[in-house]
Amino acid sequence: EREREERECVCVYSKAYLSRAVYCVLLCCSQQPIHVADWYSTFCGLAGVDPTDHEAAAAGLPPIDSLDVWPLLSGANNTSPRQEWLVDEGALLQGEWKLLTGRQIEAGWAGPQYPNTSSAGHEVCTVSLACKDGCLFNVVNDPTEHVDLAAAHPDRVAAMKVRMAEWVTTIYHHPIPPNDPECEATAYQKYAGFLGPWLP
Repeated sequence: EREREERECVCVYSKAYLSRAVYCVLLCCSQQPIHVADWYSTFCGLAGVDPTDHEAAAAGLPPIDSLDVWPLLSGANNTSPRQEWLVDEGALLQGEWKLLTGRQIEAGWAGPQYPNTSSAGHEVCTVSLACKDGCLFNVVNDPTEHVDLAAAHPDRVAAMKVRMAEWVTTIYHHPIPPNDPECEATAYQKYAGFLGPWLP
């Protein structure tokens, strides 16, 4: 959970929409954050479709977490509207800062090639990080998250904890139905022990 956000190479090019200069800037230089969910609102905007899920809203579900990043991609501006996101209930990214709370699993560091002969005995999956009061990292200056800056920035930690608590209220938790013995029997009898479609 510690490093679930990733830095990816993205290629966007269209002679109809992007100049070569803008394309080169996006490809080579942009450090602006975009979440995978933002492609939804971006494509909706290009298609002239409202991205709002009105049916879900009527059912009391949280709104979609997707932002239209076309102004950034097209070169209309140089700033992404996405400046924060909740990675999970214990991790918040806000600009160049990342706050972790609780116990973080798989919190070790690995080299470019992993696993390797030097990783035996101290595998990443066996390392955890205790962030009971919050661990704070500057992911721009310290992208591998080696230096915890929480003690040096208590006000930022406190503010991000408040924001994290607000974000957590928007998480949808699908209700888990009770175990159904007939479902298990069907899995063995119909699907050779594997999970398959099941309706009681």
